[in-house]
Order: sequence, then structure tokens, then C-alpha cells
Amino acid sequence: MEWVFGELRLDTDRRELWCRGDLVALEPQTFDVLAYLVTHRDRVVPKEELMDQIWGGRFVSEAAVTSRIKQARRAVGDDGQSQTSIRTSHGRGYRFVAEVGTSSGSKAPPGHPAHAPEDEVSSPVLFAKSGERRIAYHLTGQGPPDIVLVGTSSYPPVLTAEDLAYQSFVAGLGRLGRVVRLVSSDGDGLAPDLGAAALDVLSVMDGAASERAVVFGETDAGPLAAFFAATHAERVAGLLLYGTDREAATPAALASINVATMVLHRPGDTEVPSSAARALAAAIPEAEYVELEGTEHAVTSAAQQIIAAVADFVEDAATAQAPGRSLSALVGLAGDHVTSLAEVLVQLGGVERRGPENALLVSFDGPATAMRALASRRARGLLRGVGVGVAIDEVSSTSPFVAGHGVDVARLVALQAPPGEVLMPNVIKDLLAGSGLVVEPAGTLALDHVGPHPVYRWIRQS
Repeated sequence: MEWVFGELRLDTDRRELWCRGDLVALEPQTFDVLAYLVTHRDRVVPKEELMDQIWGGRFVSEAAVTSRIKQARRAVGDDGQSQTSIRTSHGRGYRFVAEVGTSSGSKAPPGHPAHAPEDEVSSPVLFAKSGERRIAYHLTGQGPPDIVLVGTSSYPPVLTAEDLAYQSFVAGLGRLGRVVRLVSSDGDGLAPDLGAAALDVLSVMDGAASERAVVFGETDAGPLAAFFAATHAERVAGLLLYGTDREAATPAALASINVATMVLHRPGDTEVPSSAARALAAAIPEAEYVELEGTEHAVTSAAQQIIAAVADFVEDAATAQAPGRSLSALVGLAGDHVTSLAEVLVQLGGVERRGPENALLVSFDGPATAMRALASRRARGLLRGVGVGVAIDEVSSTSPFVAGHGVDVARLVALQAPPGEVLMPNVIKDLLAGSGLVVEPAGTLALDHVGPHPVYRWIRQS
């Protein structure tokens, strides 16, 4: 089959890419990645699927996928900023978005809808304990990176059709990473003073298993975001401030911020003058000041303009978090006796971790190691009342907190696994080839935030 896009022609039969009559040199895996994205351009292709299809289920890091994507982009004249052909869907995967035709001149079926669905902001409200108080928060999208959105209190935890403008803003951020959105209703609300409120933010990050995040302070919540960045810099990968007044922020906190910072403002903002926003940026060491078009104060005005302005900043923050991460097998546990089973798995080489909603997980250096630990005599005796989900993800090598697509798959599969059963997605099944462990199809599970996942069941041998 020959696919044509722009001045390029992709021949999947001859495994060749041509540009204006010249053959473009491509490594075999890079060609396979490009061809797979073009033929599946109707959707976002998850990184895990690329690992499964291109590398045949071999245990590879996400860096290998990222490297091939960069090579494919160079080959088609694309780059990580414009993304006119291969678009990154942060935390999920990649999508081929250029218009594609065939060698006969006919137009191929459209590869993507005009607008991405915005229904990912409808997940339930979660709660984190901050002392004796409960702080409500909400999760949207997939990371890394994480984006902690400290915003105005005028929007409810679950956005409805009446909140379309703000829903568009939150969903847009959710395409850049996993959004941890603090909300004021259905909980006790943030503490009134900055010090205690910063501890509330910290509690929410712990509850969401967010080790480090870009903190986005929206309008009147900007001073709290700035204070948090100054006092908890080890948890902040970057700071974004929109529509924030310099006069409302604490001078000592601003001068102490030592993380990458971007201050965004609209010159016609009637509530916060440009002079105050420029003064805010000047008070923060090495902060970048970005002036947007428009006159509105709220983020709901031309929200996609804000998303486009911060996209590179967020992606750079994700890159900055990459050191100290490793590809690991994650074992999610749910049900009775999970603590006892976790203790046994740790004794057999696992590391206890905490995921979103304080979910208990145990990480291993590979799926086969994890499954052999679950197959041990000591573990089998405790499995009767526990549902288990096994997945892979690139997570921190040192932090007890883990978050990401694979983490969500492991914990959400465990919640739906019948007691006594160990379920896993296709990529884990393939990685177990040759291990002697036997699995069988077990249907498809609908996972919140993640979508439908075909799963396989480990057949325990007597």
C-alpha cells in the first residue's frame, strides 16, 4: 500500500519512504513506527501498543519509543514543536494527524476527528487527608508529567455541559499530562493561610501519588501556587502563573522561587493590569513573561491559546523529571489481606509503592520476576481474597509514590479482578513468553481514566 501526505510517499510493501523523488533513509524500526501510526491514524496509539507491535513484546524502555518517534519526525519534516504530522498526546501516546491520500490520488478516510473528545473530565471526586480535614481533588488525563491545577473556587469538582469553556481548558491541560485539580466543594476547602494551604496541596499530591509536578496557579490562586513552589521546591518541576497580581503575592516567597517559571497575562485584562503581571515576573528569579492576546481575565477565554503557550514548558518539565526513572513491573492489589501479601512480595524482591488514591502496589524489575513472586508458595496462600493487576510503567527509582498509565492499569485492573485472580494486559502476556507461566484470555475491562483493556488471566498450576 502507498500512502501520500504532503510531498512524501510511504510504500509499506517495499518498506520505502520517498520525498520529491528521493529515497529517505530510515532504520527498520523507525519505518515500522511511522507505518503503524499512519495506518492507525484514526486514534491515539499508546506507547505500550507500539512496544507490543514494533518490539514484539520485548522489555524496552519508553526512551526507545521516544527515540524512534524523533527519527520518524525528522524523516517527514516534522518536529516536536509544530507536530504537523506526528502529534504527541501527552501521557497517552502518538497520533498521525497529517491529511493522507493514496498513490491513485484518492483521499484516504479521515484519520482523526475535528475535535478531541472532552469527556475525560467526568471522573469521580477523590479526597486527601490533610490533618483532620478532607481536601477534594479531581484527576484528568495521563502523565507523566503531572500538572497540579490550583484554580478558582467557582467551578465544581465534576464539570458538566454547563461548564463547557472551563471543561475545554481542563481537558486541554489533560492532553499535556495528568491534571490533579484541587476543588473547593465536596470537601473542607483549602486552609485560609498560605502555610496551611500549601500543606493541603502537598496532601493532595501525596494522595494522587504525584512525586513532582508542574504547578499551575490560576488567577487568584497564583499566590498560593507561588508560595508552594518556594516552600516545597523538591516537589515542583515548574511553575505556571496566569492572571496573577504581584500585589497579592508574598515578596519573600517570590524571591525564593528557584524552579522554572512562566508568567502568562493578557494585556487587556481589566482585573490585573499588565504592569502588575510584569512586576510579578520581575520578582521571580529568571521567570519568563508571556503576553497573550485578548482582554479577558478568566482562563476560559481562548483556553486553547493558553494550552498552546504552555505546551513546550510542560514537556520540558517532563524531560527534567526523566532521570531517576526506570521501567518496572507494577503489581496492584485489592481486597482482603493485601498488606500481608505485599509484605511477602517485598520479601521476594519487590518494593512497596503508593499510587493514586493511596493504592498499594509492589514494583519489580520485570514482569517475570513479579509473576514468579506471585507464584511462590507463600504468596499463593494469601491470594485467595486478593484481586491482582500486573502492568508496566516507567516510574521513579527512589520515590515511594508512583503515577502513570501503567500504574493506573495495575491498580484499576486489581480493583476489578475477582478475588484470587491475577489479571494483566496484552503487553505483560507477551513479556512472559518463555517464562513457563501460562495465561488465558479473560475478556475486556473498562478502566476509569484509561479506557477498555483486553486482559489475560494467569492460570495457577497445582
